[in-house]
This record gives sequence, C-alpha cells and structure tokens, in this order.
Amino acid sequence: MRTHENVAPRAESDRRTRRPAFIAAAAGCYVLAQLTVPLFVLLRPGPTWRDFSWDMFSHGLHCSKLDAIASTPKGPLGSVRLDLDFSSLAQVRRVLVPGRLEAYAAGLCAKLSEEQGQPVELRFIALCQDDRDAPAAPLVDPHRDYCAPSP
Repeated sequence: MRTHENVAPRAESDRRTRRPAFIAAAAGCYVLAQLTVPLFVLLRPGPTWRDFSWDMFSHGLHCSKLDAIASTPKGPLGSVRLDLDFSSLAQVRRVLVPGRLEAYAAGLCAKLSEEQGQPVELRFIALCQDDRDAPAAPLVDPHRDYCAPSP
C-alpha cells in the first residue's frame, strides 16, 4: 500500500531526472539550429549579397576594382578617400548593398558639396566576386551619379 512517505521521494527523484533531460534536449535543439540554419543559407543558389548573421562573415567579397570618383562642373576631383570613412575594405564592401550605398552616398555628396562649395557628381566603381566561385559582377552602376536627385 502506498503511503504519503513513499510517494514524495519518488516525485522528487522524477524531477531530478527530468530536469537534466530537458536541459540536454534544449541544448541539442540549439546546436542543431546553429548547424542547419546557416547550411540552408549557404546552399542558396546564385551570387546574392546578403547580411544574414552567420553568412555575413562566412564568405568574402573580393573586389578587383573598388573606387569612388568625384567631379564638379569645373572638372574632376579624382578618387574619394574612402579610408577616411572606413577603417578597412571589409567595411566598404558591406556598404555595397542597395539602400546602404544610397544612404552613404547621400552623406558623402553633402560633405563633398560643402567642401567644394558647388554641386558634385559621385560615381562608384565596384567589380566584385563572391568567393564561392561566383562570376565577377558589377555591384553598382558606374555611370550613375549618386549625387543626382533621382536615380
């Protein structure tokens, strides 16, 4: 016959065995997600530039040409020193995404126009290749004036 004294130790014993099993299952699910989610992202076809948290640093973008060229109505100003705004080429390459580039260009155009005291044209040249055997592709339109009001 079961008494209250016999049931209490068994319930405590069940709790002690369930807790480590739950922790192990939760840890296993976490590790499985950390391994499978990046795998699906990396296996997507095509050279796409994206900032998925794991994927952002799992491969590199190698640019054979990367430059910003400014000019005014009076003549060319030459290359813009991107190293004044970025500490490394890796940071510059992260800006070469539509949306980010426009935002950066807007600030750079304002700064250059203020320095020159006149309107400035700004063009980017970026011929880059994903290190996952993708062909080299221009990331930006080299003929576009990023300081112009409309693209």
